Amino acid sequence: MRIAFFADLLYYRIAAGSTRYAGELVRHLGGVPGLELRLFSLYGPELIEHAARERGYPSARSLRSPIPRRLQVLLWHTVGAPGLSQEVLDGADVVHTPV
Repeated sequence: MRIAFFADLLYYRIAAGSTRYAGELVRHLGGVPGLELRLFSLYGPELIEHAARERGYPSARSLRSPIPRRLQVLLWHTVGAPGLSQEVLDGADVVHTPV
């Protein structure tokens, strides 16, 4: 099974509530045999790499877009996956977007 996981919550500074939930879910899903977890984020690659190393999360794929990040997040949460790379979503059985 392949899960595409919207990982922006993993990189917030305070790990409480939804952020903690997302982190614990990623930690546990990462150890499930036969499960492919694809993390993707609207944050830039530098922030993702730093936070992943600091917190022990797998690195997410940064999705580049000419649209400003705040607008991307608004679009993502209101109309779905605008402009998302098909490489991230192709073949995914589940797309999980915790908020």
